[in-house]
Amino acid sequence: MATDWSNTPSDVAAGINKVRQARYGDPTPNMEVFARLLSAYFAIEVLPEDAVMVCILLKMMREKQGGFQTDYRDNLIDICGWANVLEKVKQREPSSPAART
Repeated sequence: MATDWSNTPSDVAAGINKVRQARYGDPTPNMEVFARLLSAYFAIEVLPEDAVMVCILLKMMREKQGGFQTDYRDNLIDICGWANVLEKVKQREPSSPAART
């Protein structure tokens, strides 16, 4: 899919997410598996929405440390896309900080 750079990062991310959803389906099962992998690796409970936040944090780190030109929007678009995934995951599997303890 060609990226339309004239739109905001959230607009572009929404378009990418629609294509991804059509191709792969709901992202929640993937985030559930990722959360189980993180849980096993770190020996702590990791919820699916936490797994998505790890992806967002990775993109935030890349944006902060990358020294990219101001017109390089890939990380910002990905952050918006992961925020959209987080919304989907939270809609499907509600949890709260209280449920984590």
